[in-house]
Amino acid sequence: MNKMNLTYEDTESGVNLTRHKSYFNEAAADYLSVQRKTADIESLIATIQKKDTGINPYMIMYCATLLKEAVITKLSAGNAVDVFGLGTFYLIAYPQKDDESKTTISVNFTPSQEARDAVSGVDISTLQQENTDPVITGLKNLYTKQEGDVLSAGYSVRVSGTRLRIAGDEAAAGVFFAPCTEDGTYNSAGADWIQIKESAIETNRPTALSFFLPSSVTAGTYRLIIKTSAGAAGSRINKTLVRTALYGSVVTVV
Repeated sequence: MNKMNLTYEDTESGVNLTRHKSYFNEAAADYLSVQRKTADIESLIATIQKKDTGINPYMIMYCATLLKEAVITKLSAGNAVDVFGLGTFYLIAYPQKDDESKTTISVNFTPSQEARDAVSGVDISTLQQENTDPVITGLKNLYTKQEGDVLSAGYSVRVSGTRLRIAGDEAAAGVFFAPCTEDGTYNSAGADWIQIKESAIETNRPTALSFFLPSSVTAGTYRLIIKTSAGAAGSRINKTLVRTALYGSVVTVV
């Protein structure tokens, strides 16, 4: 049985899209993903109620439940099912990988032309570019074992986040400490930045970096910057793109 809800809320119109770069083939076009907004049975009932049919919403829910059970019954009998002309559920079969003498039965769905036509004119609410830059979420002083923005000169530090793995040309990629004022102002040109190269990083994973602070990182205040050419998943290198992350807080080395 479907759940019975006293509140029937409709969904918003329009779709939100995110543009993704194809990294498997540099010549390939970008692709788009759609942010899914699912209309459940309560939302469908809310849409029906706008027509002011006078039909009790609980009766609609009951009938919908009966139709759902009928579809399941037909599928379990091995039938394909045309759902109100919107598309067809149909069975597929394939041998199991570990034992080809056994067969797995599953179900697919093919939308009808009517359903395809219905979405052809949907408004695009937003179109945003995929963010694949590294993200720094926290630091840990491995000498004091304390989380936070205070590091110990001459000791190790762990950086946590996402898409952090350092890879690429060592002239451009690495962890950088940029000397700054107490309010975080630093030289963005990078002339005075202190670099920890990939070869000096002990733990180099998409979610964590750990490295020893060299003697050149003396007591003072710094901005922490990460530059990498590793792909968003961390498993490949994009030679034409360097991604950058700037840690949001001023780092103090004592």
